[in-house]
Order: sequence, then structure tokens, then C-alpha cells
Amino acid sequence: KADKERMSILKSMFNHEKYEWRKLSTLASVIGLDEVNTKGLLILIGARASETNGDTWGLISKHPINEIKTD
Repeated sequence: KADKERMSILKSMFNHEKYEWRKLSTLASVIGLDEVNTKGLLILIGARASETNGDTWGLISKHPINEIKTD
């Protein structure tokens, strides 16, 4: 149950137009977990790390990963 509440808080943090990207340390601090466990919950809610700054996370629905072509 605590994880569901934490995931709800994380989602709400991303649903602000000014703060679509968030620092991992901020996310972890707000939900009271370490960064490793916070990353697990972020994946579950559909978030990803920035490709240029791995310490910053955003929702995949707002920031999809571009398909990489190897041809």
C-alpha cells in the first residue's frame, strides 16, 4: 500500500507543466526512499531517465525515447 501511495505522489510531481523533468534526489526525498528503490517505482509509473542527464527523470508519455536506427 505504501508503494501505491508513493507512486501516486511521483505521478503528481510529473503532472506540472513547469516541472516535467525532476531530479532523482528530489523524487527520492519527497517519497522517503533511497534512490535505488525510487528508480524501481519510477519505472513502474512509466518514467525514464534523461538521455543526457541520468539524474533527471520524466514520464515516457511526455518524453518518448526516439527510435535509434542503426542502418
